[in-house]
Amino acid sequence: MRASAFETDEFIAHLIAREEVTELQAFIESNPEYWLLTHGHRPRADDAAKSFDWLPPANMGYSEHLSLLVRHRSTQQILG
Repeated sequence: MRASAFETDEFIAHLIAREEVTELQAFIESNPEYWLLTHGHRPRADDAAKSFDWLPPANMGYSEHLSLLVRHRSTQQILG
């Protein structure tokens, strides 16, 4: 298991990895109301991959986009 960004007694958060994109897509599709609220449209089939691959414009003061995946410690279920 990769190093966590932070942990609690119940949760573990780490940077999302490419191999987790399919699982993240399933999570997004099972929570369409959240995606609609935060992105302005219902989930599309490639939203997780697009989010993972997104980079800021070249004129921004930063060059990468880091996303954390939060899992329940005992079940490993994605929570966000």
